[in-house]
Amino acid sequence: MNASNIAKSYTVETRATNGAEDAPDVAVFSIDQAAAKGISDLARLVNENGLFKVEKFDSTASFHQYAPGTEEADELGEENEVLLKGGCLNVDSASFWFSGFIRNSDTEVVTARQPIDELLSHFGLRG
Repeated sequence: MNASNIAKSYTVETRATNGAEDAPDVAVFSIDQAAAKGISDLARLVNENGLFKVEKFDSTASFHQYAPGTEEADELGEENEVLLKGGCLNVDSASFWFSGFIRNSDTEVVTARQPIDELLSHFGLRG
């Protein structure tokens, strides 16, 4: 199987934009080739129009108190997942990331930014 057809999986750190201590520590998501092309198209839109970023509703990422598969995550079971509302994919000219608000709070959580070039390279695509 050609590696360029395999979805790229991520486990990335997260942070609360307001510094809240009870925010999830990690997010997990996979990006397939079609989604990578969509992210590239959004980055092009940002570049061509002098935008800071674009965002669209997207619930691809799941957010967790601890990285899935760790002892801590296994102890918490289903309670390890932190439910968010208003999940979004954010794209600027060079990176993408996910964000959302912890349910029943005003705490926004964002993932670490991921380089678009690295994602496109995984699939043998050009930006």
